Amino acid sequence: MAALLRTDEDDDVPITEDELRRALVTSKTTAPGDDGTTYQVFRLLLKLPANPLLQLYNLCFSKGHVTRAWTSSTILPTPKPATDNLRPISLIFCFCKVLERIFLTRLMFCLQDKLSPQLYGFLPQMNIHHCLKDLLPDGPTG
Repeated sequence: MAALLRTDEDDDVPITEDELRRALVTSKTTAPGDDGTTYQVFRLLLKLPANPLLQLYNLCFSKGHVTRAWTSSTILPTPKPATDNLRPISLIFCFCKVLERIFLTRLMFCLQDKLSPQLYGFLPQMNIHHCLKDLLPDGPTG
């Protein structure tokens, strides 16, 4: 699937409409940042002529800059279930989350053959169970 996203090895290939659509399709409903803009609004923008959202992303990409407000977050202390402890939740602008998802997809496409097979964390379908399976001759017990 990732091979369909990029066919050129150039680093400065503009973001495509397909990349933007894929990033929005995989976006779950989450709390927006301080601007209150949700993924639903972004999906509506895709339907406008000339796709202004894609134009804005490509402008940011070509300039190598996004406004600081889009990269800032509001941190809310949220109670952990069944305890009195709190955990921090960062409310990030959806604009930035989508752009990060596009760049992560591009980065993973470039790195997929270079990552160690012993890398178990932070990758899709790779977790501690895979690590234990490789370390223990009979797999994890219990």
